[in-house]
Amino acid sequence: MALATDFPRLWRDPATPQRERKRMLRLLIEDVTLLRKDELVAHIRFRGGATHTLHLPLPLNAWQLRQTDPDVVREIDRLLDEHTEREVVDILNQRGLRPGVADRFSPVVVGKLRRAYKLDDRFARLRRRGLLTQEEMAGRLRVCVRTVKEWRYAGLLTAHTYNDRGCCLYDPPSGPLPTKHQRRHRHQPDPILLPSCTGGAV
Repeated sequence: MALATDFPRLWRDPATPQRERKRMLRLLIEDVTLLRKDELVAHIRFRGGATHTLHLPLPLNAWQLRQTDPDVVREIDRLLDEHTEREVVDILNQRGLRPGVADRFSPVVVGKLRRAYKLDDRFARLRRRGLLTQEEMAGRLRVCVRTVKEWRYAGLLTAHTYNDRGCCLYDPPSGPLPTKHQRRHRHQPDPILLPSCTGGAV
């Protein structure tokens, strides 16, 4: 009598063992017919003569269960426009997103996904935007690579990091170009010239 009047409560009760749930189903259901097409269709016939049809999605294959959500892959693609892979990893983990084969993202996982889905790395994206290597920038400015680095640290050139080792590409120069010794701060005094034993300055 309790089963007939309060089936949902008994079914959901944690104290109800699985074997009893199976017995409850056998008391209610005469048979089930399954049809597999674009979806799973279950025709249920109850012992009292009533019928009910369920339309269910097909179960995922094993490889689909391990696959990273396509929305997450698209987000990785978007983030790589402005971030290195390590930065992408930190953003995804902070948002609580997960890959299909691990509990957390790592640079290795992001790298594998990028290659699997043929996503361009950050270097290729920046090159497509016209950014220059250190050597190309040095050639444009007719200075050595070391000077390019110094001007970058002094804020005279704009660079964008493209990997987790700190390697950079540079925005093409525009407007007034830097010149030699421009890295010296204005407040820095001129060097003091002292007489040397040869009569020169040191």
